[in-house]
Amino acid sequence: MKHGSILAVVSLLLLSAPLQARESHEIGPMLAGSILDIPRDGIGDEYFDNDDHGWIRLQSDREWRAIQEYDVQILAGHHVTAATISGRIFAGNPLDYGLRTFEFLLYEGDGVGKTFDFQRAATLVGSAQYHPPSEMHLYFSFDATDEVRALVDSGATHIGLRVQSTSMINPVNCLEPIQCSLAVDADPPDGSGPFCLGDGSTVDCPCLANGGPGEGCLTSSGQGGRLTGSGIADTGADTFVLEVAGGPAGRPGLLFQGTATAAPLPFGDGLRCVKPTLRHPVKVLSGAGTCSYSGLGADASSGETLSYQYWFRDPAGFCGGGFNVTGGWMVTWL
Repeated sequence: MKHGSILAVVSLLLLSAPLQARESHEIGPMLAGSILDIPRDGIGDEYFDNDDHGWIRLQSDREWRAIQEYDVQILAGHHVTAATISGRIFAGNPLDYGLRTFEFLLYEGDGVGKTFDFQRAATLVGSAQYHPPSEMHLYFSFDATDEVRALVDSGATHIGLRVQSTSMINPVNCLEPIQCSLAVDADPPDGSGPFCLGDGSTVDCPCLANGGPGEGCLTSSGQGGRLTGSGIADTGADTFVLEVAGGPAGRPGLLFQGTATAAPLPFGDGLRCVKPTLRHPVKVLSGAGTCSYSGLGADASSGETLSYQYWFRDPAGFCGGGFNVTGGWMVTWL
């Protein structure tokens, strides 16, 4: 085979394969609470919901520990490449005085606050301190990559943060949920993620109307249509959702799926890579050019890899084709 033919085959394979785009997630706590241990024996006795702040306090006869839990179901099957837990503690009493020290631990949660979380097995990710009244708040940030990766790999659906005092504190110190987050970078599962983009990264769109990075070919909205997936693609517990964005407001369209992909081919004003085997119901794009599809697991089999694109009318498009498509999304169903 000549070199030119070899290059052509390689190029075709690359165009047909999904692009494994690393995902970044900023996850806020879905619950926040405090657990009281009284008399102090290392076992939680009473749980309190504290949506505004969690109490942290250590005394000779009692102890308060603050907890939060983060819903990480969106990371199922992903490979965590980086994770950071961060937030703020503040002095609950303006007259507080003295060195305050804390430990920060992560544990596998279940989305429900309970007294057992006080002593639940957890892994230390860091410690920090501050000194009221010269410092009235403490900002913390810890690399938790290894801990979060281990929890996600083990199938955890929620990750808990527990903060406990290591110094005797009379006034209450407070963990502030609105200031806390779990930031995670992760690679999607093998065979899952975006592909067939119209941003010029593989081939040019019709009439060179390339969209921005990660988008489909340009639409009359001035953006390229985007298709993104989130949730768990599990035929037994399906929370997977495909979101359409960047389309022309108020135009009808439909999602089509296929079991095979092809090199990008001009299709209206866009590029088509999915060979359709099923068309999902028509949905009209909102005024913001968006719509979504869920319940797709009903048309999938466990272990099956499916690809999707959203087709929509766009009479005012750049190339006169009258319609366009988003970039594609490929997912392997669990």
